[in-house]
Amino acid sequence: WKKREDFLDIVSSFIRVSNLAKKAESSQVNTELLSEAEEKLLYDSYINVSHVFNEAMVKKEYDNALKAIMTMKPYIDDFFDNIMVMVEEENIRINRLAILKSIENMMLAFADLSIIVVSK
Repeated sequence: WKKREDFLDIVSSFIRVSNLAKKAESSQVNTELLSEAEEKLLYDSYINVSHVFNEAMVKKEYDNALKAIMTMKPYIDDFFDNIMVMVEEENIRINRLAILKSIENMMLAFADLSIIVVSK
């Protein structure tokens, strides 16, 4: 996996998610506070992927679990490219961090990808 470009891409995305998720107090997302398209798409992606991911993990189909996570990359990238997470409005900031914390929790159920050394 470490030799695959798409895997290296998801590791870098996970690191971005993880760095901000550490600031989250909770992974409880209030869907009523989702107003921007990119945050809605990321959260919807997380919900859809989490079902596939959890099923794959239960069946010990780790390749499928990782493939499910990897489908989130474009949504993660769009989120970071277009959304300011650390906004002044506290409820929005907490909610955006909660989305990232939810994603981090799912990824950590697979592995802590942030400790993988990536060398090209």
